[in-house]
Amino acid sequence: MNKVTSLEFWIILSGLFLYLCTARLLAQSATPSDPKDSETVETLLGEPTRMQLHYFWGPETRIHFFSGELSPSAAWLLGGKTGITLGRHWLLGAGGWGKINRTFYYGAYTDLEDGIDNPHQKMAVGYGYGGLLLGYVFTPTRAMHASFTTLLGGGTSNQFIIEPDGDHGTTFNSPTFGIVEPTLNLELNLTRKLRLEVGIGYRWINANRFRILTEHQLNGFTLQAALKMGHY
Repeated sequence: MNKVTSLEFWIILSGLFLYLCTARLLAQSATPSDPKDSETVETLLGEPTRMQLHYFWGPETRIHFFSGELSPSAAWLLGGKTGITLGRHWLLGAGGWGKINRTFYYGAYTDLEDGIDNPHQKMAVGYGYGGLLLGYVFTPTRAMHASFTTLLGGGTSNQFIIEPDGDHGTTFNSPTFGIVEPTLNLELNLTRKLRLEVGIGYRWINANRFRILTEHQLNGFTLQAALKMGHY
């Protein structure tokens, strides 16, 4: 029997969660509810608005935390996302982010053409990724509510050596990778057209094509904050 990897496990778990959310949504649609609760969206800074099918877009920043083997232990990413919400709860969208600071590590590096054989070479890694966002929004008509989202996507990376003077050296690997990144979020309805979202999650990166770096080193917790503008 083939062993299920951690990445495959969380893809299956995320799919199961979204299936259960869909079943709950269908059950709610078959049950009469309070018209006010189903149509009026509370806001913190403005007048209530009527709930409709809505879309959103906006900038988002993420912080990726790493194990102690990488330095610094956190990386800052910038990007954004867009999407729509169906049936008050179901979220479908897409997003993308890129790392803007270097992350350093040490390892053995050999380059016969340049005559380099360093068992303790300083190196760095950069990456960007994006993909499909699936999620479920809990009590969306409340001014403060929770949501659960999962990113299913992929990305590209570059691994390069650091020269003695600190400059960018030879890029020796440019791997692609798959990523699963579920997050649990708190969302604030600031106005009719603006929402603030903060969340915490965990990412799993398939590191099969990386050199020296492992999944253990690249996986870790994620913090995110976003401004969501759109039609609510």
